Amino acid sequence: MRRARAIAGGIAGWMRRHWKAEVAGVPIVLLAALTGVILVAASGTSQLRPTRNDLPAAFRGRATGFDISWPQCGYEYPTAPYSFGIIGVTGGRPYTQNPCLREEYIWALDAVDTAPSVYMNLDFPTPPPTGQSLTGSPPACRRDGVALCPPYTYGYEAARQAIAYAEARGVTAHVWWLDTETENAWSDDVNANFQAIRGALTALRDHGLTAGVYSTRYQWRQIAGANDPKAPMWVAGATGENPHTSCSPLFAFGSGKIWLTQFPNGNFDGDYVC
Repeated sequence: MRRARAIAGGIAGWMRRHWKAEVAGVPIVLLAALTGVILVAASGTSQLRPTRNDLPAAFRGRATGFDISWPQCGYEYPTAPYSFGIIGVTGGRPYTQNPCLREEYIWALDAVDTAPSVYMNLDFPTPPPTGQSLTGSPPACRRDGVALCPPYTYGYEAARQAIAYAEARGVTAHVWWLDTETENAWSDDVNANFQAIRGALTALRDHGLTAGVYSTRYQWRQIAGANDPKAPMWVAGATGENPHTSCSPLFAFGSGKIWLTQFPNGNFDGDYVC
């Protein structure tokens, strides 16, 4: 970086010394090109676009924040200062809504460092009885705890509806997390469950969003088996004393990178940036 700045400084000095003598004889295009060289030399690799699994610049490493959702409706929210806030869009299950989404989003806007991110819950509950095909079509993908769409469509539509609800409430977030826990209802078919997850991740990415998965190694294997989400990970179950320990690849449930860990912080769920 220092060498790049020295090169840029040398070029800039040359231009200052020769500007009046040469500007009339140097095409404007060449001057523009020299300016571009200076910018690139000074910035180095910062102009390179990060890969999908790289931590966004908005998340400051080792920072801590909170995630809240419908259980906090009508109660106190975490108090400042906090580096970032993550808000649940759904009401604990897909095809439901957090009634306090807008209010909690405003709370997250007061974070010190980072724009709000959000999460949505997902499941793939008991499909229709054997012999009865999954024939439902969006938006009627779920009724009375029964999945009425094929798994991929079920997940895709769940995410699409969550995005539409967030937009209707004036909530914008570039990073979305997919809450994948055994507390919700899943089928006995890990491959079908994974197709529902894949459908939701695809819907989020189709909307130009960065999509990650919240889970634990144990829960992921119970739900999706050895399938790889190939997405950033938010790992639950960290300790409040050492939330950074769960940043270890030993806690990963896929080939992506661990961006966040979740740990108990007072009466709330705290989150740590790896």
